[in-house]
Amino acid sequence: MGGERTEGLRKRTLGRFNSIRRRSVMIMTAAAILSAPLLTANAQPHTPARGSAERTAILDPVRRILESEINQRVVFVVDHLKVDGSWAFFKGTPQTRDGKPINYRGTRYEQDSEEADEITVALLGKVDGRWTVIQHGFFTTDVWWHRLWERVPGCPSSIFDH
Repeated sequence: MGGERTEGLRKRTLGRFNSIRRRSVMIMTAAAILSAPLLTANAQPHTPARGSAERTAILDPVRRILESEINQRVVFVVDHLKVDGSWAFFKGTPQTRDGKPINYRGTRYEQDSEEADEITVALLGKVDGRWTVIQHGFFTTDVWWHRLWERVPGCPSSIFDH
């Protein structure tokens, strides 16, 4: 009789211990997930170095959009690029890989290239570890990105050129 009682007490104690351990793991996991935005929020806004993997990863999605629309390879002369956590804002001018102006003749931007400044602007967010274009514009004549952080939830003002 005493052995059965001891065995029952041991099983209940072990069950409570495992339950406490599972709760501790769940709490620690939740804390890690919830603190991740705080860690990136405390990071300083920065401009990725020219030629860096980070800079390439940010500019490539913008480049792919423009290249698909004009059917030409481009590089960007960066006027502004700022990253804060999982957000980036870019302004620049596209050119050919050999540093010459883009020939927009026969593209959807042919008329724009004659009437507006050749500017590329993009807001990007990091989604599932990859930079994604959230909003962009080519040959824009208005400043649609003015105070954009007020219209895009979670977007920091620190990445814009105020």
